[in-house]
Amino acid sequence: MTIIAPFRAQFFPKVGDNFNIALCAGFFHIETRTELSSRLANIHVVVEEQFEGPITFTYGSCSDSDAQSAHHEIGQSPNAKSSRLVWIIPEDVQSSESRGCISAWDTKGSLVGRSENQHLKLRKRAVERRGPHGIPMNNETGIDTLGPWFDGVKLLEGKNLSAIDVAEAKAKDIAIVGAGMSGLITFLILHQSGLTNVRILEASQRLGGRVRTEYLSGGPFDYSYQEMGAMRFPSTIDFGDDTFNVTDHQMVFQLAEEMNSLNSHDSNLSVDFIPWLQQSDNGFHYYDGIRVGTGLPPTLGQIAEDPSLTIDLPLDESTKSTQAQLQAILANATLLVEVATNMHRAHKDFLVNGLDGKGGDVWSAYAYLADYLGASLNDTDIVTAGYGQNSFWFIQASIASLNHSTH
Repeated sequence: MTIIAPFRAQFFPKVGDNFNIALCAGFFHIETRTELSSRLANIHVVVEEQFEGPITFTYGSCSDSDAQSAHHEIGQSPNAKSSRLVWIIPEDVQSSESRGCISAWDTKGSLVGRSENQHLKLRKRAVERRGPHGIPMNNETGIDTLGPWFDGVKLLEGKNLSAIDVAEAKAKDIAIVGAGMSGLITFLILHQSGLTNVRILEASQRLGGRVRTEYLSGGPFDYSYQEMGAMRFPSTIDFGDDTFNVTDHQMVFQLAEEMNSLNSHDSNLSVDFIPWLQQSDNGFHYYDGIRVGTGLPPTLGQIAEDPSLTIDLPLDESTKSTQAQLQAILANATLLVEVATNMHRAHKDFLVNGLDGKGGDVWSAYAYLADYLGASLNDTDIVTAGYGQNSFWFIQASIASLNHSTH
């Protein structure tokens, strides 16, 4: 059983003000209750008279005399208990063909129900302030629909998702394993969709998963704290005069807006984002045991004023050469822009074509520099600075997150 869960805010198409109310034609009252502005819609079915047997639902001309004349079949219901249909509107249905009707047919091909004209207003959603909407899951965007991320998409495309007994669906017992962020938002979506038999199973004594903050002193709004897990959410990245939204994190900001709306913008419950500071003049620079008169390490601001507070160790020419080779790999603005605009496409492209076609994840940074490029172990150890065991993708993603406008 597949449940289409409508959600407020910006996660799914918004409910419109114009309804397509049905005209009764036989045993069934058929209607849609939202503006048909996307390619996914709910059809509501009410049984007006007692009826037995399976029903076929189609979309086509309002004068169709048989199901075969319809533009497409929406789906089939094994009995008259189904109270809702999921309508996946095909790509070849355009707004110019928006005067069709939803029809219901019995096993003999007789018309047993028909809606009024359906006013399709299919259009691309406008780009919102925080960035574009979802990434199309098809080969044109570089997403492998046969890969592990999208096996489910391929499976669902071949199934009849249409007929749903809403009462039966909402009576299902649903268990969500884990009270991390994914589990909590899944509960919220299902709960807002009217499902009440939903439970979260969590092994620990706290919620949030790896999103965890330890508050050390002060409060309630002015305190010192330590982030134990997720600590920054990249939002935009600038290259020259161009600013790119980091689409992979848009849902985080949308969720915050939804929670603030649910809590009536109560300041005590508000989800707010603060700027991420990667470095500050007041940050300590503790290297080589150097301290100032107070006994503390010098700050970056103090070092800028007095360079003698740090030891500048000159690099050998071979180390400089290895460093230049590493920076040439990492200074890939095209890849960083792609990471911001389409993380999935960037990842696949890097896995296949990264490192000049040798495969981005075949080598660790250390192995590539030392084994493939022939750098010395000493030079490789210096320039990788403790990150050599990681793949170049991990290092690239880290660089991207540090160069983004982050909250």
